[in-house]
Amino acid sequence: MPAPRPKVQIAFHSGEPIEAESQPQSHDGISTTIAPGARWILAAIGLLILAFIAGVPAVNGKFLPQDDTHVKDNAALRSWEGLKPIWRSPQRMDGPYPIAFTSYLLEYKLFRETTTGYHVVNLVLHGLVALLLWTLLRKLEVPGAWLAAALFAVHPVQVATIAWIAQQKVLLCAFFYLSALLLYFRYCGINPEPEVLDEHSFEFRLPRSRPLLYALAMLLLMLALASQAAAVTFVPVVLVTIWWERARIARRDLIPLIFPGIVTAIAAICFASIEYRHGALGSAYPGPLQRVMLIGHVWWFDLYTVLLPIRLSYVYPRWSLNAAAIWQYLPTIAAIAAHQTRPSPARAGRNTRFATPRRRWG
Repeated sequence: MPAPRPKVQIAFHSGEPIEAESQPQSHDGISTTIAPGARWILAAIGLLILAFIAGVPAVNGKFLPQDDTHVKDNAALRSWEGLKPIWRSPQRMDGPYPIAFTSYLLEYKLFRETTTGYHVVNLVLHGLVALLLWTLLRKLEVPGAWLAAALFAVHPVQVATIAWIAQQKVLLCAFFYLSALLLYFRYCGINPEPEVLDEHSFEFRLPRSRPLLYALAMLLLMLALASQAAAVTFVPVVLVTIWWERARIARRDLIPLIFPGIVTAIAAICFASIEYRHGALGSAYPGPLQRVMLIGHVWWFDLYTVLLPIRLSYVYPRWSLNAAAIWQYLPTIAAIAAHQTRPSPARAGRNTRFATPRRRWG
């Protein structure tokens, strides 16, 4: 008769020291405890595995639209001399993003016109961005932070950036942008410094110096701006997060945002100026009233692709917008109404969370 199998019990350690006397030894079972650090490592590995599984099919893909002007036919990538136009005259490139095109130049030196290398770089960046998103949501104590990051890692809309080499700038921007937010939130106290449970344990820690945190956050913000224009949203995102966490915005919250506000405003003007000089005008482009219509159309279309990601494409047919058609303003009105019906932090009682100590993650 075979011997009975031992019972295995796994428990997650809460962070208190484990005393040998407090762990009863069972003769017919095996008990083990996973420390918090190991739990985060396992969660991070699981997130990377999901991102890898979702993105691997795109590794052997071919060049897609705009990949030729960014990499394949870009003369600036043929030699190190290309760094001069990339940094001195970024407006002459296919987008004023010197960090992104410097990355393309380095990759071209390694991979030439072999697409696999570029896709592997995109896959690695996608995994890192998913980890940063999870970390940011976890530190903001958003419920289901890991599940949200996992959905981001496997969602077809996000995975498409792996297959599209020209969108590597989006991944680079997201990497620097989320890193800047993490550092800035630590600086302004939204992401408080974690308690040190064991002085002898090795854990990655952000700097304790507030001036250093601020300087690093601004450096990362400028790297994000040099990667893709979406980083100009930094100040509004910070203000909305502060308002949501504290139910108010104080003067001390605004003063440190003067510098990033000036930087992002200058960057936005530069991006708009370059778009203007590249011919983003005329009947083929929307006017002021049509742009108001686009707010609602884009909002609902993005929500649709997030909830039902089917029949995705790299280029979609142009919408026919008529400024005289009143009904075409309805999507924008509905989108604004949807936002207005959401409860504010004060009405939702969110500010009561600060009556109790916050959990302090590493």
